[in-house]
Amino acid sequence: MKTKVRQLLEEGRVDAFIAYKTVHGLPFPTVFTKADVDTLETWQPFKARYPVTKLLLAKARQNPDKTFGVLVRGCEERSLYELFKWNQLDPDKIVVLGQACPRIWLSIANAPNLTRITWTTAKPPNPSSKVGDFRNWKP
Repeated sequence: MKTKVRQLLEEGRVDAFIAYKTVHGLPFPTVFTKADVDTLETWQPFKARYPVTKLLLAKARQNPDKTFGVLVRGCEERSLYELFKWNQLDPDKIVVLGQACPRIWLSIANAPNLTRITWTTAKPPNPSSKVGDFRNWKP
C-alpha cells in the first residue's frame, strides 16, 4: 500500500493522499503530500473508526481543483460512493485505494429482528456454510 501511495504522489496522479499515521499510539487520519510521503506508515487493521470521508469532503471543498487519494475500508468506501451519487464529490478528482478489515465479522446471531448488530473479532462460522449464514454461529 505504501508503495502505491508513493507512486500516486510522485507521478502526480494525486495532489494529496489521506491515510493513517500513528499519533500517541493511535491511528489518526492524516493528509500526506509529496513532501512528507516518507512519514507514511504501513496500514495496520484497528478498531477505531474515524470519519475519513468527512475529512476528504472538507479538503475537496477547500481545494476543488486538486485531486485527492484516500485509503478506505469497505464501510468507508460505501459512504464515499454515496457522496459520489449525491454529487457531493467529483469521482474524477478522487482516487480510492481499498483496504480489507481482516478478522472482523458481523454477528447477528443474537439479533433475531436485526435490531442489535455487533462487531466481533471471533472466527467466522463453519466455512462449509453458506456465505452470510450466521444462524448457528456463537461468538
